[in-house]
Amino acid sequence: MTGHSASHDEILKRFREELYAEGVLHDEDSIGTDDETLLRFLRARKFDLAQSEKMFADCQHWRKTVEGMGIDELYKRIDPFDYPEREAVFDCWPMWFHKTDKQGRPLNIHFFGGMDLPKLYKSCTPERHWQTVIVNAESLTREVLPAATRAAGNPIGTTFVIVDLQGFGLSAFWQMKALARMAFQISQDYYPETMGQLAIVNAPSTFTMIWSIMRPWMSKETVAKVDVLGSNYKSVLLDLVDAENLPASLGGNCTCVEDGGCHLSGAGPWQDGRVGWGPKAAARRAESDSDSDIVKEKLNVQSQQVPLGRSGIEHGEDEKVDPEEGDSLRAVDCLHCEPEDLTKVVGRETRYRLDGDAIQHYRRCGQLVGEQLLDTGHMIQAALGTGEARLRFLGEVGKARRLRGTPLGEMMSNKADSGGEVGHEVRVVLTLACLAQRGKPNNAVLLLGKRQVGPPYPSALFLFAQFPTTLYCVKQPQPHQLLLRLQVLLQPRRHPPPQHLQLLPPPLHPNLSPLHLPPAPVSAARGDNDGSRKYVVAHHMVGNTFPYKLEDWAEDISLAHAAGIDGFALNMGRDDWQPARVADAYEAAKQSGLDFKLFLSLDMSSFPCDSPDDAQTLRNIVNSHATHPNHLKYNSKAFVSTFAGENCNFGQGSASEGWETQFTKHPDLAGKIYFVPAFFIDPATFKDFADVMDGDFSWNSGWPVEVTTPFAQTQLEQQTNKESSSRTVLGVLTNAVGAVGDLEQKLEAAVAGVLSKLQLALTKFIGTRDMDEEHLNGLAQLHSTLQKRDGEADKPAYMGAVSPWFFTHYGPDSFNKNFVFLSDQHLYSKRWESIISSRDQYDIVQVLTWNDYGESHYIGPIKGAQPNSEAWTDGMNHTAWLELTQYYATAFKTGQFPDIKTDKIFMWSRPHSTKAQTSDPVPQPSNFELFEDAVWAVVMTTEPSTVTLATSDTTSKSFEVPAGVTKLAIPITPGGTMKGTIQRRGQTIVELNPKDFTFQGSPKAYNFNAFVASASAAS
Repeated sequence: MTGHSASHDEILKRFREELYAEGVLHDEDSIGTDDETLLRFLRARKFDLAQSEKMFADCQHWRKTVEGMGIDELYKRIDPFDYPEREAVFDCWPMWFHKTDKQGRPLNIHFFGGMDLPKLYKSCTPERHWQTVIVNAESLTREVLPAATRAAGNPIGTTFVIVDLQGFGLSAFWQMKALARMAFQISQDYYPETMGQLAIVNAPSTFTMIWSIMRPWMSKETVAKVDVLGSNYKSVLLDLVDAENLPASLGGNCTCVEDGGCHLSGAGPWQDGRVGWGPKAAARRAESDSDSDIVKEKLNVQSQQVPLGRSGIEHGEDEKVDPEEGDSLRAVDCLHCEPEDLTKVVGRETRYRLDGDAIQHYRRCGQLVGEQLLDTGHMIQAALGTGEARLRFLGEVGKARRLRGTPLGEMMSNKADSGGEVGHEVRVVLTLACLAQRGKPNNAVLLLGKRQVGPPYPSALFLFAQFPTTLYCVKQPQPHQLLLRLQVLLQPRRHPPPQHLQLLPPPLHPNLSPLHLPPAPVSAARGDNDGSRKYVVAHHMVGNTFPYKLEDWAEDISLAHAAGIDGFALNMGRDDWQPARVADAYEAAKQSGLDFKLFLSLDMSSFPCDSPDDAQTLRNIVNSHATHPNHLKYNSKAFVSTFAGENCNFGQGSASEGWETQFTKHPDLAGKIYFVPAFFIDPATFKDFADVMDGDFSWNSGWPVEVTTPFAQTQLEQQTNKESSSRTVLGVLTNAVGAVGDLEQKLEAAVAGVLSKLQLALTKFIGTRDMDEEHLNGLAQLHSTLQKRDGEADKPAYMGAVSPWFFTHYGPDSFNKNFVFLSDQHLYSKRWESIISSRDQYDIVQVLTWNDYGESHYIGPIKGAQPNSEAWTDGMNHTAWLELTQYYATAFKTGQFPDIKTDKIFMWSRPHSTKAQTSDPVPQPSNFELFEDAVWAVVMTTEPSTVTLATSDTTSKSFEVPAGVTKLAIPITPGGTMKGTIQRRGQTIVELNPKDFTFQGSPKAYNFNAFVASASAAS
């Protein structure tokens, strides 16, 4: 907590006055009325009074309406430390408060590697889980931070968050992204300025991509508090947290075995005296009622004697008598007071005293509750009167001279002469609290003035009354509190204290560094493309973005950029809502500051193109974005593409005439665009479009589209008739390091053993460049025409396609598309490697696609609006392919495969056998016989390693692999799963074991989509 100026103090005063005046804040509001609560909102809005008031009002509205019942009612219904589903929640999404760090800040620990929301939602509804997230957030300011403050003896207003990402990857991230985003929103909007520091440990290599999405959710002030710790994170954490407080999984000694583990214990000062109101509360009360150590005594109202609450001691025994006052110092044990008795007692003074020279123990229920507070000989007396609270300070100053105490009302305006050195101003918070022993009942009655509160209580309840005053002393006092029924907490005032007393945020630990993430690799060239820069773009289906908002585009752009993708080809159709989504995409790209490029891919299977008016529509769309700073420029012109359009004539005599006169050479666009369409025509006829095309996009080059079942049978027959000496080369190694000749042959043989004869006959078509060569030959016919037309010597641009998969399953009553393209044998990797081997012939590579769910070749997250493809896409995450994209995109753009710096495993498979039979009204897709029942794996290793793939407890295979990239496979049968490990020198470096995948024997419907998972070694 930092000091602030006198002007801030005035703003705080005005803030409070205006909140009360406008009816936004009331004394009884559970949000709190203390300075620290109000300052959190002011700091969050940089002391802008109007913005802070709006934020506070919004928060109060949320607190009254959240979940249709309000936060107070929700908190009564769910005890954050004790609710029926808590164990299941923490097993599948572990996040918990656990003890404190060396500064006294509560630890807030998140372990994302155990994330398994599908499992959780079998025992807990998503709605109930969300409610537990809300009450967990509320417990921070309602219970956790106040308890940490009491335990530390000084103000604690923030937490130390530790996020462990061991075993966490993109697949798990997409499970929880929406929920995490909402949780972040709640934290920032309704519990602002409560995170002091966030340490991320065991960050996977995919963290760069994950962070690129999460970072926009946070303010820059929050981002500045994030530290990504390296491999020495345990020693760093132990410098910040005592070993007995740090869970053993993070390098400490704490296990909390008696409470079921640290994640379930909820251990910390907030548990002291806490009974709670969940299922276990009754058992705690029953246990307490049978506790023989508890002595229950009635108040003797006539003699005004108050029991001490410990056995064997009569009132007054071993107590000192104040010589000045001549009466006994007595302690109230209000645990055993009846309401009417306590009401009769509060009219007289009751004082507590702590001797500064010796530890004076006060015991309640046999437990120590107070001890020496200050090392400067201070004594504290507290008086409680009906309707009024009074404090007395007796301090040893100079030669044991006592400072006479006065009622607070006078102390606020008069400064008593101490006869010694004047100390610093403090704010005194009078805390009335009836605490219970941990695990014991809390049925006390509290009174503040004439207002009665309880019983019963949900837990230890604290009522605050604030009184500014001045404390005089010779030596610098330390803020402390009295752990008794009546508590006193001394805190620095909001006026700037002397420099030596100013509470500043702790300096960064010497081993902590500001958050540093490597940027996504790009080529050195920037700005307009003159033919020297290579681009990687992804095809983005705008038709699937109906529910998108600006932030959805921002997420996609950040994630794509982190994966080495330079831009999106925006597939735009005729829907009247699509222009608004495209405009949002351009705005999000501009706001990202990432130099992320966009261009239009006009979907001519959607747009009408029979008249000049249809062409006018297209020209207007292009012109509306052509000059945008994020529109891709090629040779200083706006890059434009299409999907199809080879039959569009726009009312002219031919397609070539229509595109020329109504589009590329029309006065609206002439000289402004660089046109690279995807026309589905014979490349030999490109010359017919010589005055139209500036280049070509070969859409179908991403798959071996010529391979059909009849074609495959022919290839198998030809393969059988060949000489047995011929050997199929599978290309299992990429960028391998060291002598790998014999090893490569062994790996080739091992993978070949997984493949059927049919698949072996088709290997040469996987990732082939045959179609590229045909298109490049067709483009050669345009060279002289382009040079003559534009005065440019550059060759026509060629854009090749790469895609990981293809399956679509629409029946006759829908789009009537039901077929597959052969996607086995690591198609994505092999296609990339083919392109990279001849990268000089490619100007742009387009990934098909970012989000075409209907054809199953998406590499982005499943979001937006699906085109009735949920039956084969739900639960079939592909985002692990993004990291493969980053590796290959870097190699394409730089001409060199990047070094493998982190060990990784990627695995994918279909969800059922090709032989499976279902009652699906839509039959098996055409060419389904081409697929192999196998799990495909790509392994990246930093050193020679042993890789083990398994599909069951009894089916596994180990491979010795070199450093580099290795492509492997293993058969799978119904009932099987997928698991992969990388081991070296007896240690498991990486383990991939997705829990939500099973290879089915009897599926309900045909699904030839892929389930993709990945895992990385901790960085």
